[in-house]
Amino acid sequence: MDNETIAQAQTLQRVFAKLVQYHHKNARRRREKPVITVPQFRALMVIRALEKSSIRDIALALGVSNPSASTMVERLVEMGLLCRVTNPADRRRVEVTLSPLARRRASSIEDKLLSSHAALTKAIGPAATKKWVEVFLEIEQALDSGLAES
Repeated sequence: MDNETIAQAQTLQRVFAKLVQYHHKNARRRREKPVITVPQFRALMVIRALEKSSIRDIALALGVSNPSASTMVERLVEMGLLCRVTNPADRRRVEVTLSPLARRRASSIEDKLLSSHAALTKAIGPAATKKWVEVFLEIEQALDSGLAES
């Protein structure tokens, strides 16, 4: 990688970290205590997107081992956020889905994140917001097509 590419990647990494801090700061301002960790939230969002998923599906989507995904799922089941159900067609396969409680919490968290993003886009203005969205759409396309594989 050339120096410019490295500098750009470092800038992206720094700004993403600040964006995460911004969201945490807003949550603290609302006096919210995190009930789940960021990796647990990611797992919930993956499971929500997949609807019914196996431990292997979850592990692949999160980029973790099957035992790590299984441990996380078990903790989230204990918290009442996930449900494990044996597939009636294949009793060896366990399907994981969001519980009704997790569906409500996920929607609530997404609403709060959307509100934070809306405040941020208002602060940077419509022109910068348009550029930001265009860049993120290009990033999404590169990730979806596998172009960003390292």
